[in-house]
Amino acid sequence: MHAPQNRLHVVHVVESFGGGVIGFVEQLCRYLPQLRHTVVHAVRAGEVAPHITQARFPAETEFVLWPHAVREIAPLADTRALAALVPILRRLQPDVVHLHSSKAGFLGRIAARLIGHRAVIYTPGGAALLRQDISQWKRGVYGRLESLAARFGGRVVACGNGEAQALAAYGVKADVIANGTEPGPEPARTPAMAGKLLTVITTGRCTLQKDPARFGRIARALAGEAKFRFVWVGTGELAADLPPEAVHVTGWVPADQVRGMLEQADVYLSTAVWEGLSLAVLEAMAAGLPLLLSNIPGNADVVQPGVNGALFGTEQEAIEALRQWADQPGMLASMGQASRALLLAEHDVQQVAQRYLKLYQHLTGH
Repeated sequence: MHAPQNRLHVVHVVESFGGGVIGFVEQLCRYLPQLRHTVVHAVRAGEVAPHITQARFPAETEFVLWPHAVREIAPLADTRALAALVPILRRLQPDVVHLHSSKAGFLGRIAARLIGHRAVIYTPGGAALLRQDISQWKRGVYGRLESLAARFGGRVVACGNGEAQALAAYGVKADVIANGTEPGPEPARTPAMAGKLLTVITTGRCTLQKDPARFGRIARALAGEAKFRFVWVGTGELAADLPPEAVHVTGWVPADQVRGMLEQADVYLSTAVWEGLSLAVLEAMAAGLPLLLSNIPGNADVVQPGVNGALFGTEQEAIEALRQWADQPGMLASMGQASRALLLAEHDVQQVAQRYLKLYQHLTGH
């Protein structure tokens, strides 16, 4: 069943069809049902099969494959991807083109300019210039490309203050609509007890961005203390970096089951080396978990130190924080409540969706 054609038509363009970016696109499709949504996407090797991801979306969402689009800078593939995107956008006749991720943001703004389309939004969702798996020189290249692409028009909307500041360093002005997630019902958490085994959890793909090797080293350092259980919900190309004697790796878990696993945990630990504003962290906040996150832009947007968790710079700082928290169940409960309160106040997905709806309407005059 397709949405009526007279609805405001938003075409979402995304290079990846997995991870947090596609989760964000799904949220907009789900929480703005009054709009018609089409998702133009590529498929990366190793991602969850497209039909599984598509099944998460509302039934009326339309999907169009974007040929040749790849993550890294690849002149030949990028030229082909641009050539493929122009007729796709022309055929779809969108009211709004909403571009997600750096590659879609660059090529999509050129494509929109070529067909004369002006109502364009670009949401980096973790701009490539934040990446730490590449050289400083290459990050500078990405920053200059962001500056160049901004000249083709469109509204840049950062997913958090940290991302907006990183873009501003290259002269790119960005509005901020912070990421959000569905709060869901009040978590059914059991009262914390002194001496209880502390379950430390993270969720997501085992990739360089999430640095599973660092997570594994923290877990291994505490493995002999009999107070901790470490769980990585997910899998990925770097799952072997997680020592099996110290970390339980669940493998892929359906999204609707992850919430229950978060509610059974005690602390959310992120060892990510770069983020925009992680949806996985927001889901942990919705589940009422205290946060122990690497001190990077994005993570720093959601941690109030001593209130709902802590930021760490070194592995030793993370280890010491966990040792201190293990014997303070009352403090953990208080920080978890503060996490959920912050989520409700600033990161409820319905608020986020309404802010984007107003922007869509502003750009189109609807």
